[in-house]
Amino acid sequence: MRRLLFVTYLFPPSAGGGIPRILSFTRELPRYGWLPTILTSPSAGKAAVDGSTLASLSPEIQIARAYCPIAARGLRGHVRAEQGVSGNARRFAKFASKVAMVPEPFAPWIPFALARGRELLSATPHDAVLATYGPPANLLVGAALARMYGLPLVLDFRDLWSDLPFAKFPSVAHHAIVRQIERAVIRQARAVTTVSDAMSAHLCAQFSLPAERVETVVNGFEDDTLALVIDGRREIDRPFRICYSGSAYEGYDLSPFLRAVKQLADQGTITPSTFRFLTLGSFAHDVAERHGVGAFHDFEPFIPKAQMFARFAEVDAFLLVEMGAYGAKMGYPVKMFDYLLTGKPILGIGVEGSNGHALLREIGPQHQLVANEVEAIARSLTGMLAARNAPPGPVDVDRAPLARFSRRRNVATLASVLDRAVREPPRASSSRT
Repeated sequence: MRRLLFVTYLFPPSAGGGIPRILSFTRELPRYGWLPTILTSPSAGKAAVDGSTLASLSPEIQIARAYCPIAARGLRGHVRAEQGVSGNARRFAKFASKVAMVPEPFAPWIPFALARGRELLSATPHDAVLATYGPPANLLVGAALARMYGLPLVLDFRDLWSDLPFAKFPSVAHHAIVRQIERAVIRQARAVTTVSDAMSAHLCAQFSLPAERVETVVNGFEDDTLALVIDGRREIDRPFRICYSGSAYEGYDLSPFLRAVKQLADQGTITPSTFRFLTLGSFAHDVAERHGVGAFHDFEPFIPKAQMFARFAEVDAFLLVEMGAYGAKMGYPVKMFDYLLTGKPILGIGVEGSNGHALLREIGPQHQLVANEVEAIARSLTGMLAARNAPPGPVDVDRAPLARFSRRRNVATLASVLDRAVREPPRASSSRT
């Protein structure tokens, strides 16, 4: 069994974006001959948590938490103030941290992570280092430790860094520094993985990487999640329920959907007793109220996975919103795979021809694919309301197109990348320090 130092600031029991991918790497890699040691941050007491996730890991996996003075900052899975004094204060603090903490706001974790990482690598020999972006601190810590101990470095990009379209750098100088650091870290890496073929091609072009150094390891579904899937709808005379699960931060525009709901309400097509919009996660109720549809909105904060699928059993359809042109091209909406396992209709809103839309179209006609326009969304909702009592469609995760998105199979690809990285001779000499 080879040993892998896996550097990831985010880790269970904390929840939020990226955690399912990180957890699947950790859980499945021992199956393919790699035992991870997790170098991560403290689990902030106020963060959204799912305690069941840690229980799913092998007891052989060591989890080492390095102190972070800002561990309580940017907690995931909670509604954040966007308006008023609190919203303005949060935006100012975020901007100030970007200005002061070069190259990125989680820089205060780096010295503590380096010290803890050196303890781990000095105590037990490891064979490679894997660092996942983001936050960027993961890449900086991983690269430094790999250099110190002469270990092969593999980088995993869940998003773009310096090229992220909606990233806000405080100045041109900040952007240039980040770009230079990113280039140096990528040049050091023996291999890079990404979440889509388009992202792999982008990194190859931007950093002049040979294609064989970049591998796509797509996101997808957990193979054991099917055991949680049931259809709990029993009553025919009940409100139609459509569910949105996850965060609704910058890049996700739900306002056209809410305006479509308002239009149907004004027309008398729906009432609060016949139509419900359920959100699970960090979607603020005042957003629905500002659009005049608060009476239609049911909302819960983050809930653990098993409870989430219990809610999924009760709904009729799901809402999927892509992150504009960037999300349409560079990845797949992560929540889509949980939705697909239920066999229930998905209303996808975004860019025609996107990765997500192409997959939904291939799977079946029950899924509605529309542009981010009020009229198109209203028409799709009307059609879903008419077909509300249809049974879930068939789901076959062992055949195309879903088979490609098994996380277990994709971790096998990651393991092969790590195997090649260990076998490849280093491009520059380094010594243990």
